[in-house]
Amino acid sequence: MKKKFSNKAINIIWALLVLFILLLFFKDHLSGIPGFLKKLKREPQKLVSTFKPKDMTGFNCSFNNRNDLDIWKSNSCRLQIVPSLFGTDDTWAKVTYFPAGSPGILLTDETIGTMDWRGADTFTFRAYNPQSWSISLKVKVKDSSGNKYQKDLMLPPHQVKVIKIPIAQIAGRIDASRINYLNLFLWNPSTETVIYYTDFNFSSPGHLASNIGLVKFMGLSFPATIKAGDTVEGSFYFLLNRKLSGDNLLILRLRQEEHLYPLAQVDPPFPTGKWRVKQLQKIGPIPITIPPGILPGTYQLEVALAQPVESGNGIEYVFQPYDNPEIEGYIVTDVTVENKDVER
Repeated sequence: MKKKFSNKAINIIWALLVLFILLLFFKDHLSGIPGFLKKLKREPQKLVSTFKPKDMTGFNCSFNNRNDLDIWKSNSCRLQIVPSLFGTDDTWAKVTYFPAGSPGILLTDETIGTMDWRGADTFTFRAYNPQSWSISLKVKVKDSSGNKYQKDLMLPPHQVKVIKIPIAQIAGRIDASRINYLNLFLWNPSTETVIYYTDFNFSSPGHLASNIGLVKFMGLSFPATIKAGDTVEGSFYFLLNRKLSGDNLLILRLRQEEHLYPLAQVDPPFPTGKWRVKQLQKIGPIPITIPPGILPGTYQLEVALAQPVESGNGIEYVFQPYDNPEIEGYIVTDVTVENKDVER
């Protein structure tokens, strides 16, 4: 027992002796340790840079579970998950932007890490503006060197807007391999403003992001030239990418710049909630009366499927976005309006 104690005592003495010799040898360098620690505190990115950025190819955030909120940071916003808005099976994030300088929701290196976007083809998401006015949404992206890319997007009222930003467009401005900041913000809103988001997606090349457009517009039968006050017939064809749980109306309008002229609002004889996915569906022929007081000229025909949604102001109609890259909004063709007395 005494021998064991003696051995331990000798080992402790040797350890203290070695430590004393090391302190004597390195005493001139000890004063630099606090400065070294301060330098690391001032430049944490040098530590972070040793980690490989997160490859975002195929990444999707559709708010299907509570964990999807953890990767987002809010600035002067309230962020919450809500169920389907339009009778479908998707989930949305409701973001309430408070009156402030630039309220926004962000992905940063603190919440998700440094990101590598190079493997993706397009950054996409869906946004819905429930207000009765258009909203200017700003998308800002930064890389780890502080370089910036920004895009301004207009969200029309009561419409689901599909946002598609090519990664090549972003990579032309910043380093897409080391992105550490994505911000969806408003500039100085004067009142609380709500925007709904879902399907944040980084699609791989050659593959479209899922759920971008539930409906594909397949064509129409409608006169190219019409007369004010006349009643004409029209037929419209659609294809569903995913099932619509709710019943949508067919809404037809003529547009000339910012002026809209309602033509018809039709309950399809075969409800859209019973339409089969990937099966061609037809609405029509239906009678459509051209407003008698409309002036001659060239107009754009808007064709939309709209989901009725209850709100504090009664029933609102949310237009389903088309999975048609060639269609801007809901404009499907141009038509010419002539006076009643013009002979064709």
